[in-house]
Amino acid sequence: MRLRMRGVLGVLMALAAPVAARPDGAWTTYVRPTGYTALDVEADTVLVATSDAGLLRFTPSTRSFEFILREPNGLASNQLLALATDASRRVWAGTRGAGVSVWSADRAHWTLVNTFDGLPTDTVNTLTAAGDSMWIGTTAGIGVWDGTQLSGRVPDGINPSPFASDFITGILPLGDSVWVGTHAGVYVARRSTGLPAWTLVNTGLPSTFVQRIVDDGSVPFALAGLAVRRWNPVTLQWVSTGGIGGVSTLVSRNGSLIAASDQGLYRWTGSNWVQITPTIRSGTANPLAVTLDDDGRFWAAGQSLLGVDGSDIGLYHDTGSGVQFDFPPGPSGNNCLNLELDRDRVYVTTYDQGLARLRDGEWTCWFPHAAPSTDPTQFRQPVFNFALLADPLGYKWVYSWAGCSGTSTGTLDILDDSGTIDDVRHVVLGPDPALARRSYARASTLDGQGGHWFGMDSPCEGSSELAPAGLEYYRPDTTYGGNFTRTSGTNGVLISNQIWSLVTDRDGRVWVGAGKGLSYFDPPNPSTMHLIPNTDNDLIRALATKRDSLWVLTTTELRRYSLPAGIFQGSYTLPGSPTILALRPMDVGIDGTLWLGTATGVRAYHPGGAADDFTTANSPLVNNDVHTIRVERSTGVVWMATGGGISRFDPYFVPAGSSEGGLSFHVYPNPARLSAVLRIQLTGSGSSYDGAVYDLNGRRVRRFRSPVNGGVVWDGRDENGTLVRPGIYFVRAQSSGREAVQRIVLLR
Repeated sequence: MRLRMRGVLGVLMALAAPVAARPDGAWTTYVRPTGYTALDVEADTVLVATSDAGLLRFTPSTRSFEFILREPNGLASNQLLALATDASRRVWAGTRGAGVSVWSADRAHWTLVNTFDGLPTDTVNTLTAAGDSMWIGTTAGIGVWDGTQLSGRVPDGINPSPFASDFITGILPLGDSVWVGTHAGVYVARRSTGLPAWTLVNTGLPSTFVQRIVDDGSVPFALAGLAVRRWNPVTLQWVSTGGIGGVSTLVSRNGSLIAASDQGLYRWTGSNWVQITPTIRSGTANPLAVTLDDDGRFWAAGQSLLGVDGSDIGLYHDTGSGVQFDFPPGPSGNNCLNLELDRDRVYVTTYDQGLARLRDGEWTCWFPHAAPSTDPTQFRQPVFNFALLADPLGYKWVYSWAGCSGTSTGTLDILDDSGTIDDVRHVVLGPDPALARRSYARASTLDGQGGHWFGMDSPCEGSSELAPAGLEYYRPDTTYGGNFTRTSGTNGVLISNQIWSLVTDRDGRVWVGAGKGLSYFDPPNPSTMHLIPNTDNDLIRALATKRDSLWVLTTTELRRYSLPAGIFQGSYTLPGSPTILALRPMDVGIDGTLWLGTATGVRAYHPGGAADDFTTANSPLVNNDVHTIRVERSTGVVWMATGGGISRFDPYFVPAGSSEGGLSFHVYPNPARLSAVLRIQLTGSGSSYDGAVYDLNGRRVRRFRSPVNGGVVWDGRDENGTLVRPGIYFVRAQSSGREAVQRIVLLR
């Protein structure tokens, strides 16, 4: 018996062992870089600053990307505007609104330079290294870092500013002079005299709105009015360097100049511009970031004007024999609306940048088209993608909306990706094309028989033609089943045709959260709708169920109702309200924790009354505006679609390492009858405890989590609420790298 038990415990520990610790801990972030602001090349590493996806580190030898993203005590923001490396190899990243993040030379930790250190403001437009010193240009002036501290600033905060505009776009220390580009022109001063006086030198500039100021090793060059001008020290004015189109980017590296225009990339020879390539062009709306490496070959990041969709937004570089393009992994866009989990795959829709699938660590993206597509592997027009539903047949239903005006119509596409080739079927909305123009689907659910229900909404105020269309039903075989509205049916099915949320409880009832009221019906025919008392004037934002509880989010509070009757049990305060784009902002975890997303982050309401808040200030949550939350039923992992990308959080992640003190717990009563409630009392020195109950085969039956030296209860049911069989079970608990196992016996 002992040998058998030891073998069972070995199987148990192997099957239940946590995933090895990852550098990002319990959090993983998925983003799509769409705006690129600066490049820095060093040996076999290319650093890319982005305006929405943090810092990218690209390794040319392996053609692989690494994302360095905002997190507490790390990179301060994902919105980067400038990049520079000082003589000690520290990387400086200027951010929008969060100061300058400084990455140590060994790339082991980050520090921060911001207004607390003396910066004029925390939005940094430009950085220029001079040894270990750094010139920091902000939207409110200049800060000078001397290697250990901010030793000066212009304006100094006491005297009037010497600049007509303190919006700094470029700083160029050159010899004894310091040249500064601003939104009011170029200024120059002498360092030998302590920079007491600044002279405005705008003669010859086509515009005083200066975008950049750099040098070729001897004289300054300014980018203004989409044209490049060179300083003439004899005539003391700016002179034209020749027409190369509308220039949006101008950079200098080791005395070499490169310009990106709407006609291609150009290199300065000392007397004129020579075109490097006409195939990579830069526009003014989203200009390319460009640089040269030590071999004089160009690197460019962004979207070329020759592109037609988001699939060409990435990293271009000259290999010597041609241009190589590398596409960073990630969803199709960062303003993520909806999210669906189906076995080992994750599907996400965005507001106007298409939709994507994550499978086996690889992203597949469907970007919007210039015109509706009839390609059977493409979605018809994947923009404004709201309702998203995965059904038992493996189909993914996507409702897209195309606008209020003209003859624009929404589209319903069904994706079958069970084979090697994606197959997309375009479905006619409703019984006839006219119905398609009335609205789009916001909510969705599957009933107990596999029927598909969509809740319709419309943002088109005052248009009866595009009024919300109530409930749309598609049978389990995907054929159209009917439309149900406020005036249809024998009893008048709905009290509102505007449907914000749908959910199916464990008894198969479909609950409807509408613009007015909470109700439910028994599918497939909602001829009788049951309205929950005292909700007829409530706007129901979201619904979620778990066993015998129904969670209801209104515009003002979170409520819990008991199932099956829908009896009010209590209400909870909200940390904030979801935005209008929040589609499914709450879900229930496998331990009964309710996860709620709002415009101010995520709140976890744990069983027993405790709550945790996750925001960008205290966690790696990618964005506080949370639109959808979905929980993996097998693991408890929480996925969050936000206005700035996707966050994945594992509540049961246990970091590697250990702490002083042991871990112990006991279970009572033991043995216990299945009708009893078992209490698991944990004691030790950890900050929290995670664990699970396993059967003799090592299969996880139920997860749990407890605060320090706390207790949890187990009602003898598995994750699906089904009562387990009598027999021997094991409870495994972990805390701070330590673990313990107890055997329990359940009797009939």
